[in-house]
Amino acid sequence: MEKVILPNNSKIKTGIRGLDALIEGGLAGGSFHIIAGGPGTGKTLLCGQLAYNVARDSGIGVVFVTFEETAEYLLRNLKYIGIDLVPLYKTNKLRMLDLYTIRGEGLDGLFAHIVETIEEIDAKVLILDSLTAFLAACNTEFEIRTFMKRIEQRLKELNVTTIATLSVRDRENLGLEAFIADSVLYFENKMQETNFVTRFAILKMRGTDHSRRFHRVLLTGEGVAISSN
Repeated sequence: MEKVILPNNSKIKTGIRGLDALIEGGLAGGSFHIIAGGPGTGKTLLCGQLAYNVARDSGIGVVFVTFEETAEYLLRNLKYIGIDLVPLYKTNKLRMLDLYTIRGEGLDGLFAHIVETIEEIDAKVLILDSLTAFLAACNTEFEIRTFMKRIEQRLKELNVTTIATLSVRDRENLGLEAFIADSVLYFENKMQETNFVTRFAILKMRGTDHSRRFHRVLLTGEGVAISSN
């Protein structure tokens, strides 16, 4: 298999309609990104759309790790809304791992298994859904900080761009993980008149002149889209 070599200063296009224009063209190679928000805000859906776009359109290998549901259940739910990840297995550009296939290995064992899978397909994008569940074995902030710095360093050595979801009640409850990350994209549901709407804001993105206001999140026939208004 031909290796994909990305320059350290390259950007990976998310392919999410409306998003790349807000972050100067994409996510910096080898960087660590947090998608934070409460339940039902579309974090997993966005990750599924991103994995699909990157693997299909950029030819870049993606490893998608789900800790909160089986890969089979996730694949079925994504296909229901038009995101079919299964054919990408045949191109060797996507691998999915779930808690049920790698349980019992401990935190270090889990990460070692993830790295092994990354190297197997020469992936340059890793999605962790969710970081909240992944770090559940850590008992103190010190343990979280130590492990986060260790995995961040290893992934940067591999020049892997990491996108991890983080469950939070609101912006005031962002944990230590968010401060270590290179960027934080925050999603929330808000009542607007008689309906709930989902919106997102880029709370930070190092080295990027990004949008600094809230944008609507839309579900279209082509998947997730971000409104510029």
